[in-house]
Amino acid sequence: MHPSRRMAGLRLGLPSRFSADLCKRIFIYRLRPWVHGLRIMQRHRLREFVRELSEALHLPRTAGRILDTLAQTRRTLRVDEIVERVRSSERSVRENLSLLVRRGILERKVFVTANKKLAYVYSLNPVDDLLTAARRDLSRTLEKIEGVARRLRKMTSS
Repeated sequence: MHPSRRMAGLRLGLPSRFSADLCKRIFIYRLRPWVHGLRIMQRHRLREFVRELSEALHLPRTAGRILDTLAQTRRTLRVDEIVERVRSSERSVRENLSLLVRRGILERKVFVTANKKLAYVYSLNPVDDLLTAARRDLSRTLEKIEGVARRLRKMTSS
């Protein structure tokens, strides 16, 4: 294609991750290859972070798989979608989802289904919120250990 016909995404008012080709009044939009590679790297790093987080917090195996699935898809998922991807029972998935929501790792949103019933979709909280949840969880554990140590000191000093 002739260079004068090729237009940068910024000149067209598009986000910079797109490039556009002008061909007989038809715009052809495509992602630049380096942006796709960058997204894959970010997804891989998020999955790695989530795996380390689940190990550090000693989460159940199913909870770790749920986090890995949500990190891989990077979107909200319904319970049935999570059950299908994690390949675990619905009961186990629901229990682990409630655990992750209580600990502040997942966000749960309500929506109305086609047959007018309430349902939930789940997504990962932002990384900063995940770090806050991990700090809170670890500080609770440390407080428990310090409480046991205080009681042990009182018993040995008496």
